[in-house]
Amino acid sequence: MENSKYFCARTYTKGMFSWSASIGDDPDFFPGILSFDMSNEIFLTTTLPNGDLEDPNGTWRIFFVLNELVSLVTFGKDRERLENCFYWSLLEFGVKESWSKLFPIGPLMGIEKPLGFWKNESLFLRNNEGQLLLYDPLAQKMTNLQVDG
Repeated sequence: MENSKYFCARTYTKGMFSWSASIGDDPDFFPGILSFDMSNEIFLTTTLPNGDLEDPNGTWRIFFVLNELVSLVTFGKDRERLENCFYWSLLEFGVKESWSKLFPIGPLMGIEKPLGFWKNESLFLRNNEGQLLLYDPLAQKMTNLQVDG
């Protein structure tokens, strides 16, 4: 997993602070998230969902909050396009089986990397020319924001 990239690997929702964590003996292995329940002062671990998370060319993962749930988007990345993109939401902390796959994204051509999220599940992306784009996965519409660099 040395090719994997993690961005925005912290979230806070409903009194739970969560972040990406290497759980187990291998520090290079990223199996899930570690969450701290602020009201009960306990830690919970949740491994990532199976499937759609590994790609031999590397995987981007971004954590965020969507509809008050810890959510994850994964991107299998090759050199020409961003593909194998999926949104997931965690319905119950500490329960791996509670990850729910929401919908796929793409494939998206000419994208260098994902940058983060905005309202209504929209995703900021940087294209191969260094321009900032906004992708609305529900409408499947890409908007060039006319911002470089």
